[in-house]
Amino acid sequence: MKWGVRKEDSSSSSKSSASPKKHFNLTKKQVVIGASVVVGVAAAAIILANHGKIKSSLLNTTYGKRTTAGKRAVEEFMEDHGHRTDFALPKGQEFSRISKMAESDIREATYASFKPKDVANYKAFWGNEKARHQILIKAAEETKFASPKTQLDVLSTIVDRKLTTEYGGKSIRQILRKQESTLSGKLYVSLADKTVLAKDFHRRLDVSGWRKGPGLALINELKKQGYSGALDSVDSGGISDTPVILFKSAVYNLVSSKKLNPEDIQTAYEMTKSALSG
Repeated sequence: MKWGVRKEDSSSSSKSSASPKKHFNLTKKQVVIGASVVVGVAAAAIILANHGKIKSSLLNTTYGKRTTAGKRAVEEFMEDHGHRTDFALPKGQEFSRISKMAESDIREATYASFKPKDVANYKAFWGNEKARHQILIKAAEETKFASPKTQLDVLSTIVDRKLTTEYGGKSIRQILRKQESTLSGKLYVSLADKTVLAKDFHRRLDVSGWRKGPGLALINELKKQGYSGALDSVDSGGISDTPVILFKSAVYNLVSSKKLNPEDIQTAYEMTKSALSG
């Protein structure tokens, strides 16, 4: 009997001549491996016992839609950020960030900007919030920044790598699978392309942050490849043209931490206004 083809009831003459009906497009191997990984060998046994009769709404529709959506998300990401390439900044480059509090050191994954217009935008945008501080940082040597495409490529290579004991030695794929609430969702994550999962997880970094286990795994991998930071794809093209994320390193030195005053904010606002009108 072919996998995925319904076995007709031979005792019924009205059904004996009916054409076979396929229930899903996944191969037997994919389903069994996916089910085994997701909910154990028992799930695979259940699927086999039922001759692979899994409702199309569970696999064909859900899996197909999510696969299509995932691939489209990667395409859109590349449409928005594919033109951005890795870049380097010289020794002595100064960076600025706006913080809710005074800072005395440089944390891992510190958001900052370096172009005058971008610095002014952040001052004008966040300056009116209560007790904002401007933190100035300077690079002691040349720094290299990873483009969004590089981030996605590197993340794809570690999707199935076991992470730190903080996450029970789980991989990014296993972490994402555990977060799924349905069997179809878990199967999707189990079988999804690495690049699609990398894009999904990259989006989640904007919420969960770069400083946690999987985010740190990406940072550490980029550091190994000689990067001192990464382009921030969230604010890029919005409030800022080239916002960056600085990795904790001896490359950076904290220069000052100063509370913003009304004059600072007004000057930044005028500069932003002038840039927009120009």
